[in-house]
Parts: sequence; C-alpha cells; structure tokens
Amino acid sequence: MSQQDAVILISAATLGFSFLAGDVIFWHSLRWLDIGIHLFIRNHVSVELHDFARHTMSNTPIVLGWCGWAAAATALVYNSNIKASNEDSSTSTGVRHFLLSIAMYLLGGGTILHGDPWLVKIIKEVFQRSRPTELSSTYSFPSGHTTSATFVIGTLLFIILPAMLEAYSMKQANGTGVAHASRKSTIRSSTDSIKSIESDGKLEHSGRSALEILQQNRILLWIFCVATTASGRVVGDVHWSTDVMAGACLGMGLVAVTVLACGLSDVLVGQKEREARR
Repeated sequence: MSQQDAVILISAATLGFSFLAGDVIFWHSLRWLDIGIHLFIRNHVSVELHDFARHTMSNTPIVLGWCGWAAAATALVYNSNIKASNEDSSTSTGVRHFLLSIAMYLLGGGTILHGDPWLVKIIKEVFQRSRPTELSSTYSFPSGHTTSATFVIGTLLFIILPAMLEAYSMKQANGTGVAHASRKSTIRSSTDSIKSIESDGKLEHSGRSALEILQQNRILLWIFCVATTASGRVVGDVHWSTDVMAGACLGMGLVAVTVLACGLSDVLVGQKEREARR
C-alpha cells in the first residue's frame, strides 16, 4: 500500500465511521437494517449456529492473523541474525515496521483475549450503545472483534508479510551475488557450485513470486477475513450490523495510519543514514 493509497483509505474510513456514528446518535437511517437482521437471526438461526458464529467465525481470522504475525516475526528475527551487508537494511526495516504494527495494535487494533484496547473502550463509553442481546455486558458500538480482524489481517497483508518477503528476497539476492562473484574469480567452477548458483536464483525468484501473488490477492483475502469475523458477530447476535461496519472502518483507518507511520519512519531513518555518511 502506497502512502497515497493510505491517505485515501484514511479519508474513506473516516467518512464511513463518521456517518455510522452520526446515524447511531442522530438520524437512525440504518436502524431498520439493524432491527431487520436481528429479528431474522433471532427467529431463524439455531442455538448451535449462534455459538459457532460467536466463537469460531468471529475468532478464526484473528487467530490466523496472529499466527501470521508470529511466523513473520520469527523469519525477521532469523534474518536479523544473519550478517550479510545487502540484507541488513531490508531486515531492519521489516523489524521496525513490525514493532510499529505492535504499537498500533496495543493502541487500538484490538484483541479477543483481554478485552478491547483503550481506543475502542473510549469509543464504546462515548456511544454507550446496548447490544442486541445480553450475551455480553460491554457496549456494542463499534465491534472490537471486527476492528481487530481488520487491523491484524490488514497489517499482515500490507505491512508485515511484504517486509518479510522483501527481506527474504534480499537475502537470496545477496547470496546469489556472492556466488557469482566467487565464480568469476575461479577459472572453472565445479558442478556443485553451478547447482548452488542455480538454486539461489530459484530461491530469489520464489521470494519475488510470493510477493507478487500476495500483492495480487491481498485485497480479496482481507475482505474475506473481515467479512467472516463481521458475519460471526452479527449471526452470533452480539452486535448490530452497523457495529461491525464501524469496526471495519476503524480497523481500516488504523491500518492506513500504520502504513503512514512506517513510511515516515523510513524517511527519518534514511535521513539519519545520509547524515552519518557525511
């Protein structure tokens, strides 16, 4: 996601959240939708499906996102322990972006184990909207689960995984470059050396291919994961439909802010590095 795309996403998310917030307090133009969906679920959805939606559907995308974060963190730490001049920059950038994502997660990205983060708590206290049922004692607007799913999956797809794959590609490119340099200094390379060079080239290509596949499909994957959690909260009858819409807007805004923060950190670090070379 480019910096320009992040600004556009923040604007769209702000407009969407502002409209939904105003609708909850003032004009109630979507109240018919909330009531209609709630009544349909109450009259036609079984208790078993309620439980499945409230727990499995709601939590699975978030848990998968956490697993992705953990895998990416492991890969970044592994790369940071490998001393190679051409990969230090990409790996340190990935680690920095990962830490910024964690900071934003604690600020407002949400969790399903220890309640809502303080940003979501404050918003819920301001609106004090009752839930469709008494299955939960906290307020309803916005949906913390949907905010969390949107943020965790969004940062994974647009910030953390791209940084990890870039570091991996740089690592393989550096290894390939070293192998080619060694080959030039030798009159005749052995068969094993040639195979090693070819293998390094394939690994580098695989890293680039994975990054391209991610870029082509991440928006659809993001939408699917957010829709799964949002549907789970509504079908589980613990949130109104406008709650999950607001949660998605809030999560998208937080992802975009994190992208901007990562871009700003890259600029500042680049300036310091240029000053250090002088």
